[in-house]
Amino acid sequence: MVNMLRPKFILISSILFFIESAVFAENFHAFSPKEYESLVSIVSEIQKRCPPDQCIVVGIGRSPTPFLAYLQSMDPSYALQLPLTNFKYGFNSEFPALNKEQVTRLFDHFDRYLKPIVITHKSILFIDTTETGESIAAADNYLKRYFKHFGFHNRISTVVISAVIPETISGLNIDAIALEYSDPLGSSLSQQVFDSLSAFGAYDVVDPPKASPELNPKYSALVQMFSQFRHYFPSKDLVLDESAQLQIKKEITSDSQAHQTAATLALGFYNGTDLVDLLELAFKSPHEETRATAVLSMASHIDAAALGIHIYPLLFSACEDRNSEVRATAIKAIRELNFPPVHLSLFRKLLREITKDHKFSELNSDLLLLFVRIGPEQDDLKIVSSYLSDPDPVIRHWACLVFSKANSQVVTKEYGEKLKQVCKTQSY
Repeated sequence: MVNMLRPKFILISSILFFIESAVFAENFHAFSPKEYESLVSIVSEIQKRCPPDQCIVVGIGRSPTPFLAYLQSMDPSYALQLPLTNFKYGFNSEFPALNKEQVTRLFDHFDRYLKPIVITHKSILFIDTTETGESIAAADNYLKRYFKHFGFHNRISTVVISAVIPETISGLNIDAIALEYSDPLGSSLSQQVFDSLSAFGAYDVVDPPKASPELNPKYSALVQMFSQFRHYFPSKDLVLDESAQLQIKKEITSDSQAHQTAATLALGFYNGTDLVDLLELAFKSPHEETRATAVLSMASHIDAAALGIHIYPLLFSACEDRNSEVRATAIKAIRELNFPPVHLSLFRKLLREITKDHKFSELNSDLLLLFVRIGPEQDDLKIVSSYLSDPDPVIRHWACLVFSKANSQVVTKEYGEKLKQVCKTQSY
């Protein structure tokens, strides 16, 4: 029987942290505040079902990577990954049931990862994320057959993390924890963004890799980041006193990537006007992860009247960062802001400055849509008009959309002929 338990997410201050050390900077993933909230809540539910002193958590395949890493950051022996990729055998027309030779190979694979757990006499909780339920249903079937040889099948249980209960598992004894599609973590999981960070990568029982998988350094970096972060975040809404400032400044300027980034993301949880100096310091880091972390820590304080006027310029300067991932993080943070009206004139001024030079083509659509959002003024249109000649038809479309939101008299008088040529679907 499936029991859907919806974790209650605790609202905490915004935080972003990156899970890779400097050597893997080209493929880092950013955890948004809501992703982190969801992750912690779901881990708490997993712990209730699998107490560390009685049970071991085993993630099936690559998708449970963030949950396993968080659990291992608390106790390395508490969780592990069972490599198993595209495993739908017997539950999908394209994947017939395994033959005898393949079952033997699969059980040898299980021996490598699971047999040592049997010796501990602890129970096992298998976890997976799913949309169709085919993989977890197939795995559950073969795992129960495997453990029956040890008389251990009554000590295993399975939980899926899913937005809905797939029909495939509705008749199985599989528990479930709800994670809505609208949740940022759910979205990231469905896009398989964590697959490249998994502990041991992919494993196909029909076409297994020739060499034994080695522990992924990116996964180790993720575990280290979780562990280091908790060191800096004993509670929420902390006051940034002199002692805390000195400690965080020391870590931000340290040689350790994990320490540097963890200290930067901790700034998203502190209060105080001195935050701006520390955020500026973090944004000067040579490491992309730290600079991107600083961007989201900045965004977490944007609604504070005392800080916003200082943070807006920092956010817009991040849109000109030399690293494309940092630029993307910055424009995404700006796009999602609920900025107070008191900051609107500053926001408009900064938007004009970053838009007029056409520096980074990948930002053009987002920048033009920001003009739509705030309502374009006459001076804005002078800048946006240059985008009407952009070679990309999508950019020209967004520029036309900006004009459609402006005062029609001003638009017709100054830009009417150009708009008739470019914005053929609009009337001016």
